[in-house]
Amino acid sequence: MINEIYAKYHGIEDEQWLSILLDSIHKNKIDGIEFPGFPDEQTQINFVGSANENTIQEIWPYYRTVRKIAQENGVLFDENTRLLDVGSGWGRVIRFFLKDIHPDNLYGMDTMQSSVDLCNDFFNNILNFRNITTMPPTDFNDAWFDLIEGYSVVSHLSRHSGLMWLDEYYRLLKPGGIIALTVWKCTHFNYITEWQRTIQKSEGYQSLISQIYTPECVIEKKIFNTLGFDYKSYGGGGIEGNEEITYGEAIMSQDYIKKYWCRHFDFISYVDAPELAQALVVLQKPIKNELSSCVDEIRQEQYDMLKQMDRMNGITFEIATGFQNVLDKNKTLKTDMGNENDNIQFTPAVGYKKLTVNHARAAIRAFRNGLSRKIGSNSYLSKMKNLFHQKKEEK
Repeated sequence: MINEIYAKYHGIEDEQWLSILLDSIHKNKIDGIEFPGFPDEQTQINFVGSANENTIQEIWPYYRTVRKIAQENGVLFDENTRLLDVGSGWGRVIRFFLKDIHPDNLYGMDTMQSSVDLCNDFFNNILNFRNITTMPPTDFNDAWFDLIEGYSVVSHLSRHSGLMWLDEYYRLLKPGGIIALTVWKCTHFNYITEWQRTIQKSEGYQSLISQIYTPECVIEKKIFNTLGFDYKSYGGGGIEGNEEITYGEAIMSQDYIKKYWCRHFDFISYVDAPELAQALVVLQKPIKNELSSCVDEIRQEQYDMLKQMDRMNGITFEIATGFQNVLDKNKTLKTDMGNENDNIQFTPAVGYKKLTVNHARAAIRAFRNGLSRKIGSNSYLSKMKNLFHQKKEEK
């Protein structure tokens, strides 16, 4: 079925293609060709907030804009073009490209196994859908794709998760390849404030969002104005295939995108058009397959963090060396209680966090043992203890 769609409709006019996709919602076959199915309305709503005609109409301007900008920047859309649909859901976006790209070269990935199962079912296991982990890397080859697109994906990722995935997309794209991702518009705060005023508490998306933000988004706006980025976890342990710490509501400015995303990519466009539910960011991997020449503040921050870790490791090494000298003289120190489980154990060549914990425990136990020995010696405390026992016996 899928091969027949590409063979028959490749090159047809866009408006005719939209009409065919809308007809396929309620028709299993068009012109004798079987089209990919749709989930039931509630499943569609659970995934994307709309169903049937509305969900197709929402993606239509996104699809046309992505394809137009990609073509203007060197993507040919022929039988050799490879596309990756990020966060493929139930396959509503990738079906738009069935007329442009050969099905063998259409790929989708999602952290939810249930999404992959739906797509494999609707597309008869012909397209290439994969279940992925919350964080990269994936098992795709380097420089494999000409176009990577993701609708309403990065708009839900935490800062570190989003940036790490951009690193992965850079690896996956061919030199000169295009990446197109949507983000929440900065006016999203206005919608959230309005939902807080009008939406009753329920299990819906808008109700959830209105409850996890502070009234009128006062704190979140301050964070956004400072960093150009604000992230709010959905809570509840996350959803299938996604961790709470990495998945929620992310709002970012265009300045943030240019500063943090362009460390790898060349900036092409930021499209904030009324017909787009989210703003579209389009970037290109440099032809020379090198990092962009822009000032790489992110990498500098990473280097500074590593420098601090090196300092911590240096301090830890000094502490470890000092305790090793002590422990060489007395390998096992026990408390007066004689609890064998309370032995000090020194384990070399462990991670610095674990090592620091071992050191802290050793320090506490050494202090306790030293204090115990001090009390048991001819110290002032020992004399006071003996005097107390003498007075008690006299009585």
